[in-house]
Amino acid sequence: MIEFNNNKLNLLAGALVSLVIVIFFVYIFTSNANDSKLYNVHFKQVNAIKIGQNVYLNGYPIGVVKSTFLTNEDAVAVLAINEDISIPRDSSFSLVTSSLLSESKLLFLNMGIDEDTYKGEEDIYNTALALSLNDLINMLASYIDNK
Repeated sequence: MIEFNNNKLNLLAGALVSLVIVIFFVYIFTSNANDSKLYNVHFKQVNAIKIGQNVYLNGYPIGVVKSTFLTNEDAVAVLAINEDISIPRDSSFSLVTSSLLSESKLLFLNMGIDEDTYKGEEDIYNTALALSLNDLINMLASYIDNK
């Protein structure tokens, strides 16, 4: 009889822990989805940006890349930025190589000082691309060939 009650207690404790875990994950996913503003950030190329990649401000993640698409003029990364972050209109986004030999890039927000800020659901064209080691070697070779 003691063994039956002990199994019942274990079952109840397991169900309670499982319920807490499910509630935690539901809270995490629903709270993150509603606390961001979307911005369409225009780059010349977004080949190294991955969907779900973090967007950083001073090394701290403030958002993620939701999607990417092409227009006739450029490539666009749709960013979901934490709604607590006000982005001044003179801010810029830059792609920075994660290491000297790596092709992977990190996406950074370089905060401006303008008092007028983006409100969300807007296009941002003030961007900069990082140069990879391959790009630098090609530029150097082109410079040497032209001399």
